[in-house]
Amino acid sequence: MNDINPKVKSRRQFLQVAPVFGVGALGWLDVAVAQDAILKDSDPEAAAIEYRTDATQVEPSKYPKYTKGQNCSNCNIFYADNGASTGACGIVFGKLVAATGWCTSYEKKPG
Repeated sequence: MNDINPKVKSRRQFLQVAPVFGVGALGWLDVAVAQDAILKDSDPEAAAIEYRTDATQVEPSKYPKYTKGQNCSNCNIFYADNGASTGACGIVFGKLVAATGWCTSYEKKPG
């Protein structure tokens, strides 16, 4: 009757067991992200967006879009609590970026 798992004999049993597997997978994902959670300048993802951990080290001659004072903490696609040293970026998946960082996708926060 059930091709998925012979031990699960009904839809009701499956629905009782399925959330356990989902929660376990989310826990595994948190551990995987936490192991190497902060984006480094040497990461391939960083190279793709020309990310630098320290915006004060960005060379304006090499990156003409850069303007002094720009950094991830005042970027529109950076999400973190006020004063946090790292946060999530709308472009980088699975890793945090430094609040002091900068990349070519920088977009000034409105206001």
